[in-house]
Amino acid sequence: MNLYLSFLLVSLGSVLATRAPGQQASRPKQIEGTYVLDTTGLAPLPFFRPGLIPREGTTLRSAGFTLQPGSRFLGEIVAVYTDSGSAEVHITGVGTWEVHGDSLVLNCRWSHSLWKTTWDIRSAGLVTAAGITMQKLWHLDATLFHRDGPLHFLRSP
Repeated sequence: MNLYLSFLLVSLGSVLATRAPGQQASRPKQIEGTYVLDTTGLAPLPFFRPGLIPREGTTLRSAGFTLQPGSRFLGEIVAVYTDSGSAEVHITGVGTWEVHGDSLVLNCRWSHSLWKTTWDIRSAGLVTAAGITMQKLWHLDATLFHRDGPLHFLRSP
């Protein structure tokens, strides 16, 4: 339990640091729904990270998740890896979610057809009226694409 609380405090501290001083988060009454990644450190999608060789690299095409009733979480990240050819990969996540005030905690396992399923990975976020802000989802964060700042997920209509 102490490890969980330590993780929650550290993760929420990094998310809350993205809030302007004196700003209050205003979370919607209904948090269940689908959220799609809008920006990575203020860069819109799709976002290309170049490799060492020209025209090679990784394109983050999309990322999103659904918070379902009963605290069920479903997520998907779609990326295209390009070297001598291109390959689109879908990384899927299944797990649970909890909300405490304006704080969201995800606990899920991610898998991909080429890699084995991960152990449970926790992610934390700040719920606002506009969506959800997170520092990291799975191994996806803005620094992966040479950006600073959080991941911004907007609620999908």
